[in-house]
Amino acid sequence: MNSSEELVKQYCLRAVFGIDSAIGPGFLSDIKNAIEFSITGDRSTPAPLARFTEALTRLVDSRLIIAPSSGFAHLDFGRHPFDPLWTRIFVLRELKMLAGFQSAVLLISGLREAVSGPRKYWT
Repeated sequence: MNSSEELVKQYCLRAVFGIDSAIGPGFLSDIKNAIEFSITGDRSTPAPLARFTEALTRLVDSRLIIAPSSGFAHLDFGRHPFDPLWTRIFVLRELKMLAGFQSAVLLISGLREAVSGPRKYWT
């Protein structure tokens, strides 16, 4: 199998499932290996591109794709001083995006400086 077909397979998988690191390391390669094994029956034999895309299309149409159960978002307020109202709006927007996940992490950097300004401390 030539490398251009492997790149097309990776591109198709990223188009369907998103970026590899967003779901978990090795997730796309695991799906690719499973599809190729289901076609060829051998782990070391790559599947032809046409049959691979047909199998990927059937997988997408089957609606058995389970969404990731965890999410991550990072807000960095350290670069710009914001009004507390705008800070609240940005935080709420990120929380709404994370609302559908079973577990989520929202990392906020520079929140104190954004709300109170530099060198003003609050307790």
